Amino acid sequence: HLAVAGPTALQRQAPREALALAERGLALPQPLGAAADAERLPLISVRLTATVLSEGMASAAARAQVGDLLSRLDTLPAGAATMPLWQVAMLTHLTGRLPGTSARVERFGAIVRDLPGDAGEVGRAVAGNAAGVDALHLGRLTDSLHAFEATLELPDRAAHAILLLRSPRDEAWAYLCLVAETLARPALAAAAHAHVDSLVGRGSDLITVAMGRWFQVYAHYFRGDAERAQALASECVALLEARRASPFLQPHRIALGWANAALGRVDDGLAMAEDGLRRYVDQGSQQGLAGLHAVVAEACRLAGRTDAMARHVREGLEAAERNRDGFALSELHRLQGAAEGAPAEQEAALRRALAHARDQEAGLLEARAAGALRDWLVSAGPPGEAAEVVATTR
Repeated sequence: HLAVAGPTALQRQAPREALALAERGLALPQPLGAAADAERLPLISVRLTATVLSEGMASAAARAQVGDLLSRLDTLPAGAATMPLWQVAMLTHLTGRLPGTSARVERFGAIVRDLPGDAGEVGRAVAGNAAGVDALHLGRLTDSLHAFEATLELPDRAAHAILLLRSPRDEAWAYLCLVAETLARPALAAAAHAHVDSLVGRGSDLITVAMGRWFQVYAHYFRGDAERAQALASECVALLEARRASPFLQPHRIALGWANAALGRVDDGLAMAEDGLRRYVDQGSQQGLAGLHAVVAEACRLAGRTDAMARHVREGLEAAERNRDGFALSELHRLQGAAEGAPAEQEAALRRALAHARDQEAGLLEARAAGALRDWLVSAGPPGEAAEVVATTR
């Protein structure tokens, strides 16, 4: 019961609650030995996931738990393949980004990927999505795209085989709304948006709909389409509040606040965005925190709150380093360049934003960073440099 309740709390974005459930289960008297370790693995993985989401990837507690986990993986019996697939994916994702873990985690993931029949198909899809999410956070957008596209090529098998009742294909399409947009792949982005739109018509589960809509809204933020972001985010906020459900509620409120600010309701919008971020942090979640700070910082910029904008940029950069999250670095440095400071510091930040976007091969992010740098050079830089920036931007 606790092994199921823990992941459910995680999906509600309540990692501290999940951590308490996992620790309660692990404190129960159990026999020793490899078989007992296999039975404890779901709780151990929930504890690790909750610790990472609440304290960060590089925290001492997370590193200690990774060491404990990997020592158990070395003695896993064959029966460990019955471990829920979502847990395997999260373990592969979270522990694979720490030094010295990749080979052992890959062996563990293979236990599920190599299962025969439908279970193996689902295992490969879930493991592929975990790789796509990991590449996205690390800023390797092309690798992320390929991982999610590989999931779409697999048969859409028994979504109910996954602990959280979510189809791997639906999850891949949801992430592609953001990945394809930032990579400036318009045809694929349009297909991803159409698929997520269809989830609402098909009456898909609330978690899938809220997740899909969030990546749509996040993509519209990067495109600067406040009207579309406002429509989708307000729809999801109303839906989630009506059902008293928390998955993605605060990220949607943050984005809705930014959209309202961009459309003229500056004070109300900023207040909603900052309240949503505060509530998100109070839940203990670190997931995607760097990007959420960037969205709030942009709302602060629109409101002329440069001190608050600089604080959110600073905290966003700290969250990116703490959680090894490179996706939002270009946006955070773009906003850093818009903050008050010496001209040389502003220019350096904007050039870092452009370099990060180009390293990611993210055409949309490159255009945002290049536009900001061009505008700065027009107002403060040497004549002719602005035109050179435009000429070298895709």
